[in-house]
Amino acid sequence: MLQSKRDKLAAEIDGKEKCRIKLNESGFSDLDLLRLRKIIGDAAKQGNYEAETFKEGFFTAIVQHGDLINLQKEINERAKECNERLHEKAMLDGEIAELNITKSKITGAINATGVAGTEQIKAAAAEEVTAIRQKGIAIREEFQGILSNVLSARKDTDVMKAEQKQAQVVANELQGTITTIQRLRAI
Repeated sequence: MLQSKRDKLAAEIDGKEKCRIKLNESGFSDLDLLRLRKIIGDAAKQGNYEAETFKEGFFTAIVQHGDLINLQKEINERAKECNERLHEKAMLDGEIAELNITKSKITGAINATGVAGTEQIKAAAAEEVTAIRQKGIAIREEFQGILSNVLSARKDTDVMKAEQKQAQVVANELQGTITTIQRLRAI
């Protein structure tokens, strides 16, 4: 029985320590947290609330607010990655256009030549067309990979937007808690 009580206290302390670390990472010093604890305890007593439940709710909301900020940073990073992929796609489109111009030049050169040397030009053109096709296949495969990454990033962005909406709800709840605390402090 004493062992289970000790384990329960150890788990509770561990949870509170993790929360304290997250709050420190969010910009709260240990002294700030002690002051907040006192203010929340006094406010809970004045409002006839259970102090521990009130504190846990308040600090959980603050930690979730920090999570919202981290989520926004991740969304910005994904958006930047999507822009980079679109830039790569544009560059590949430019290379394809250059290859088409080269193909057109070769085709024009073949048409302009006379009977003499036609066989040599055809052989060179066949080699060039093969090289162009190989480059086109490689570019197409690379483009498909980029397109797949862009679509994946889009799905990830949609998921992040949903999570951001959920985090906004948590932020609104935090704002409500802060407003309640401020009202209680004013009493």
